[in-house]
Amino acid sequence: MAKLSGKEIQKLTRSIVNENPGGIRYSVLVEKIAQQTPETPKNTIYGSVWNLDTIFPNEVAKPSRGLFTPISRSGNEIAELGSTEQIAPTGVKIKESDFYQPFAEWLKNDLDEVTEVASLGGAGLKSKWGTPDVVGIYKPLASNLIKFPIEIVSAEIKIDPQQPVVAFGQAVAYRLFSTKPYIAMPGLSPKKTRVDWSHFVCSSELGW
Repeated sequence: MAKLSGKEIQKLTRSIVNENPGGIRYSVLVEKIAQQTPETPKNTIYGSVWNLDTIFPNEVAKPSRGLFTPISRSGNEIAELGSTEQIAPTGVKIKESDFYQPFAEWLKNDLDEVTEVASLGGAGLKSKWGTPDVVGIYKPLASNLIKFPIEIVSAEIKIDPQQPVVAFGQAVAYRLFSTKPYIAMPGLSPKKTRVDWSHFVCSSELGW
């Protein structure tokens, strides 16, 4: 492949980002482009890629430093719809929103991870990368002798088994404002009974 211009690099970059719904790191993106077009100087690639979210705000998002993610378009929301509604083995339709409040209650009552909690869903800030499904705070009570800093706990819930990478990318984005993010992927059940979340919750310790 011949040496690429800035616009050609950006076109290639957008296609690579779109192939990674869970997001792709800036350094990995640059390396992929460099491998596909070794004739293009790396400095040219750096200069064309670093502000991709600013150049194409309707196509590329930057939920956290060094992470680029594609923005779903209204006419192409297959992955988004698949993550919010599924059919249980019994044929009963299960919605992702059915699990928001039960998980919020589990965080507060079972784990004692939060003192206040609310289920927000994915539309609070009109972006799936901006709003956790569940968010809570852990703050000192009047009875606590030692006052500690307030902690923010967030959670992303997915019922689509094909969406763990997307959920991880969203949890990474929530680290910008939360002390501890959770990823929860409950099994599908037609019963509206209490869910045993201890079987379904991924570790909240994401390792950074």
